[in-house]
Amino acid sequence: MYSLKSYRLTKDEYNYLLPVLRDKLLHKGEIDRHYFCGDGDELDDMLSRLKGLYNYFSDYNAIINYKCFKSGSLEPFRDLMVAVA
Repeated sequence: MYSLKSYRLTKDEYNYLLPVLRDKLLHKGEIDRHYFCGDGDELDDMLSRLKGLYNYFSDYNAIINYKCFKSGSLEPFRDLMVAVA
């Protein structure tokens, strides 16, 4: 059984993912926060798509996805994208 988690997105990340992952995204307008909700497999798919926003199209160590899932945050992924840019 998979557990669903929510991950806070930046506005740019939310807008980038909106056309393809509309049913997995949530926008709380009153506090202007954006979220992705999904299980581990859906997180892997979302992060794979999100690489395009950061102009990173190579493979990276999949342990980053696990760290994001474990912590419930996209910071490990963002740190990697900043480091390779």
